[in-house]
Amino acid sequence: MTRSAHPWGTWLAWVVILPVLIGLTALAAWALTPPGDLPLDGVNLAWLATLIPAAWVMMAWSRLRQRRGLAGFSGELAPALAREVDPARSAFRAGMHVAALLFIIGAILGPRWGRGTEKIEAYGLDIAVAVDVSRSMLARDVAPDRLTRAKQEIERLTLNPSNRLGLLAFAGSASMKTPLTLDQAFFAQALADLNTGSAPRGGTAIAEAIYTAGDFFAASAEGATRVILVFTDGEDHEGDPVRAAREARERYGARVFTIGVGDPDAPAGAQVPARPGGTEPLVHDGQIVFSKLNIEALAKIAEAGAGKAVPISSFKSVVDLLENMDKQKLAGEERARYKPRYQVFLAFGLAALMMQTLLRERPRRRTDRLERLGLAA
Repeated sequence: MTRSAHPWGTWLAWVVILPVLIGLTALAAWALTPPGDLPLDGVNLAWLATLIPAAWVMMAWSRLRQRRGLAGFSGELAPALAREVDPARSAFRAGMHVAALLFIIGAILGPRWGRGTEKIEAYGLDIAVAVDVSRSMLARDVAPDRLTRAKQEIERLTLNPSNRLGLLAFAGSASMKTPLTLDQAFFAQALADLNTGSAPRGGTAIAEAIYTAGDFFAASAEGATRVILVFTDGEDHEGDPVRAAREARERYGARVFTIGVGDPDAPAGAQVPARPGGTEPLVHDGQIVFSKLNIEALAKIAEAGAGKAVPISSFKSVVDLLENMDKQKLAGEERARYKPRYQVFLAFGLAALMMQTLLRERPRRRTDRLERLGLAA
């Protein structure tokens, strides 16, 4: 008797099997699509998919309570109550509820497919970021090491959607990694890939890094506010970085800020590891190699470039200065992007919710219609 009112087979068919088939269809479409053609804007929200099993558990518990409540009636009342509920309609409504949840979660994940172009304009600064990747940047006088700490601070404080950022790595020579771009994800990926092999020649040439950073501004808009950030331990082996900073200021109107990566209070500096992540020290001519932050040299460079020299621990003060600089309209970019398709999932989700709301569990019989019209006995 109670099984006819709330049969588990019908309920499982609509509430579990239907959403699972929808999910498997989506996974099959994903598997058959070339890598990268179905990006997700909100992939970090994939944990929301756990709400589906939670909904199953709640519905199963609710259905079990209904079955037990119906079993508590005796005589002719229980069959009469059972006839008031159409099990297929009830299961279908529950299935639409789960399907709506599934589609809305899909919309929140922000699926994209189909190539398109997007024009981006912003008011901000043109910032060339030069990062020292010489071997001395492996020293661990700042945690976890100088190079990693510099990358962490750049990512934490510099990434601002309103600024155009360009990245170069330098050691004995400089290598451009990204041109000035508003694509923060592209910049962040290039930054994450930096290592001591990112520059073609060993050593430290701050002057060449500043000259190369100045070349970034050839594509800057007229009147743009230009900034060069140099992250280094200050151990310069060649060139005249003070002169380079002065010329960058005179030629491009760029202000040069130097960020000292290292411990300014360590009198002897820090040992340089022989390899990234290693504990064995680098040895040259039988002597262990030490590297010391040269904040005085960096201060002279920044002064010539009308900027400021700070240790890495005070980089936030430079970021605050950048925020207060005059923002100019930057040249727009056209970027190839996948088109957002969350609307499709949202529409299906709303349609499922509408069907679940409009469909009654109790079928409307002829006597119901007559009662509404006032004609029934």
